Amino acid sequence: MTQKDIYSSTTIKVSNFIENSIEELSDFVIQLSMSGEFSDINELFNDGEDIVLSVADFLNTSDTKVQRLIKVLISLKDAEKTFRA
Repeated sequence: MTQKDIYSSTTIKVSNFIENSIEELSDFVIQLSMSGEFSDINELFNDGEDIVLSVADFLNTSDTKVQRLIKVLISLKDAEKTFRA
């Protein structure tokens, strides 16, 4: 395997890792928000009901932990663009 092959392979692995990390952190943002600051909204839905939420729904949260996770997500999305270019 050449250095160029190793570089290309590693770039793909990093891109996949970042993509998976973004998905997991996005889920964590939603879980933290819906069990914390937005728990009252969570109670409006019945068990088994499907609701579609995204990180964008929580951008204005006052929860500092969620805000920090969102900043990490933004950084990861910027890094993802770098590895896809």
